[in-house]
Amino acid sequence: MFALLQNKENLGRFFLLFVFVFLSDLPAFALSPELNNLPPKPAKKIAVKKESSESPSNVRTDILERQEILKSLNEFHQTWEVLDLFSGEAHKNAGDYLLERQSFSEAEKEFNRALELEYRDSSLYLQLGLLRMRENDLQVAMENFRAALSLKPDSPTIHNQLGELYARQKKYSLAEKEFSRAVELNPNSESALLNLGNLFYYFKKNFLHAKAAYSKALEINPNLDQAKNNLQIILAGQKKAAAAEKEFAQGEDLDHDFLKDDSAKNSHFLNF
Repeated sequence: MFALLQNKENLGRFFLLFVFVFLSDLPAFALSPELNNLPPKPAKKIAVKKESSESPSNVRTDILERQEILKSLNEFHQTWEVLDLFSGEAHKNAGDYLLERQSFSEAEKEFNRALELEYRDSSLYLQLGLLRMRENDLQVAMENFRAALSLKPDSPTIHNQLGELYARQKKYSLAEKEFSRAVELNPNSESALLNLGNLFYYFKKNFLHAKAAYSKALEINPNLDQAKNNLQIILAGQKKAAAAEKEFAQGEDLDHDFLKDDSAKNSHFLNF
């Protein structure tokens, strides 16, 4: 066994196998190809004393779990250093592990360390972009999304996310271009279709295009509440407009008949 571990390559494989086994028991962080947004940064709230459904023991358990996560990560780092196994991919995996557990700042450190070690991967840049967007650092987020796109130019996920960034910058034409490209690459992208519908509905006021995008998104996922609500408003507005147009057309016909009769015309003016 000792002779086997003296071989550096075998030792590295042994450790990576150990890491894989350890992480396989934990929920894997997998970036959804469509729904890729990180949870929003929590707003500051005024503390209000109220009854909590969590018992002190549960809160204590959460604290211990977080301490265990950081302890495990620290042990990984120490072992990598001793065995000279530090690599960009190892830091990327550690970042994914932390991101799944919403340890955002620690995850970003691991991702940046992976870049320092010349590790290049589109998902790495995408995650860094999302983390920067969460902090409203839109310029650096843009740089990361463009880097991700340079490595994977046909990714609907990256185009969709880039569209969200443009929309936040109020560059609506560019946002439309990116959302449309995402739908072109993946016609079943409910996220891109929803974003496209929202762009037309809220910002471009093109309700026919919004209706088409929302309808397609709901064919894929009927449970998109925002699409359902906005589509109902559009349909109600169209119905009301059609009724008004019909009433207006009938009114015009009555006016034409009315003006043909001179006596009716005179009575109209007399009454006025």
